[in-house]
Amino acid sequence: MRLSSLLDERAIDLNLRGGSREEILNGIVRHLVGVHPELARHRKRIYQKLLERELMEPTALANGAAIPHCKVKEVNRPVVTLSRTPEPVDFGSKEGKPTRLFFTVLSPMQQPALHLKVLAAVAQFLKDGKNVQAVLKAPTVEAVMEWIQQWDLES
Repeated sequence: MRLSSLLDERAIDLNLRGGSREEILNGIVRHLVGVHPELARHRKRIYQKLLERELMEPTALANGAAIPHCKVKEVNRPVVTLSRTPEPVDFGSKEGKPTRLFFTVLSPMQQPALHLKVLAAVAQFLKDGKNVQAVLKAPTVEAVMEWIQQWDLES
């Protein structure tokens, strides 16, 4: 599964603000609804599902990235956003490392295998620290997309 096929430039936010897990999730949902206005009336439920998932087991990785995700009945295809904070945030990493990069995944409730495929694609990308650093340093949304597209071609 190509990561670039799941993301477009509108789904990338390089200036996510927030100092706590809840503020970050609120910002992610706000951006998500901006990109997908059809989800606006489900904003609270999506936030709740993402928060419940984080409370069950944090999705923060040791390399400064996190993959907040959940399955919801309100989507009929995977929805992926990428957000970056200017400052590191405590997002509950087991290693105690701060987080700046957030790939958020919403998947259709009735397609758990697809959900796992999308998560695997994101995790594969984030596994390489070079990718995380490139996205953290990218000056523009276009540069982020170019990096992801190039990675897709090479992987």
